[in-house]
Amino acid sequence: MLVAQTKEGKLISLGKHHSAERLREMRSTIPFFCPSCKESLQLKVGTKKIPHFAHLKQRSCESSHEGETDYHMLGKRRLYEWISSTHTVELEEYMADIRQRPDLLLRTPSAVYPIEYQCASLSLAIFTKRNESYVEHDYRPIWIIGAKRLKRLSTHMIQLKSQDWQYLSTIPQCPTLFYFSPDDQQLIKVSHLYAFSSTICFGTFHHSSTRQLTFEDWVLGEIEREPAIWTAWLERKRKWRTTYMIYSNKQTRPFLELLYALQIPPSHFPAEAGIPLSSSYLFETPSCIWQAYILFDLFRYTRMEEAIAYETIRSRLKKRFKEGHIKQRFEREGDWEIPLQEYLQFLCDIELIKKSSETCYTLKRTYTIPYKMNDVFQADWDCLYAWLSKRNDM
Repeated sequence: MLVAQTKEGKLISLGKHHSAERLREMRSTIPFFCPSCKESLQLKVGTKKIPHFAHLKQRSCESSHEGETDYHMLGKRRLYEWISSTHTVELEEYMADIRQRPDLLLRTPSAVYPIEYQCASLSLAIFTKRNESYVEHDYRPIWIIGAKRLKRLSTHMIQLKSQDWQYLSTIPQCPTLFYFSPDDQQLIKVSHLYAFSSTICFGTFHHSSTRQLTFEDWVLGEIEREPAIWTAWLERKRKWRTTYMIYSNKQTRPFLELLYALQIPPSHFPAEAGIPLSSSYLFETPSCIWQAYILFDLFRYTRMEEAIAYETIRSRLKKRFKEGHIKQRFEREGDWEIPLQEYLQFLCDIELIKKSSETCYTLKRTYTIPYKMNDVFQADWDCLYAWLSKRNDM
């Protein structure tokens, strides 16, 4: 903890600069208490860890930050110093209405932002409880990840741990992750995130420092419209076709069996599957697989120029969930329809299907299954860039 209370009710913040000598003097003369549970705290001033407060007794405090690493406390303090230079922000303020104490609390004329600096793994259940509590009270939570958790694989590719997906922010109207390194005060924004598989994601990296940007610029600033990830995405899809699809495992086995039944070689699945969509992160199943399932379910039982109801498409996808062929990432009600609708819009854009009414689609042409391997890669390229060109013309 970096904030304590005196018996007179005054808050003492270690986010502000205090010399070690002054802190030792305060420790010997001032009793400190937890602002939340009111139990006694001790001020720890050592040579290895940054100064901090800790509960005297081992007890459960509902808003305790006990167990934080020095890296976490340093990051929280430096974020506080940076944001407070331009905004009114509180460090570890206890929010009595929701009984939570975010790392930082930023109040602006338009919104209140609880800011959480997350350096360790946090279970989805705990994250959901905390985050939903903020949202239900009209707060706008922002989760910033410790830069040590960032695993960048290439210019546009990142590998995410299962817990990191939950920190995605959509405040800039596109999936974005925020990272902060307290050691060199580097701000890292990964925007336009497109999930390729359960752990691999593509995006655009923006590096800056606390000396270059304000917090508002970093988190709420506009982002360029188009990322430059398309070639990298196609290269990954090519590798996935030629390597990953030849191995049968629990995830790929039913998909490979379906390809066999349709007499499609595993590496020749449709070019129209495996398209970078912003909502793909809501499925843990790789994009190539869940999109191919939708394609196959569209065309296996419906003839060309025949109408198919959206409710039928929806029901077939729900059956895939039930059979374990497609897995949601968060199991939240209604999440799965977002990528379904985005993918159907893609199929309309490339004129593979047409929306004939508010509730029906008509099949216009079949998906692409080239016979030669080089033709497969070319089809991937042609399909993606035809779609992007049409989007740019809209």
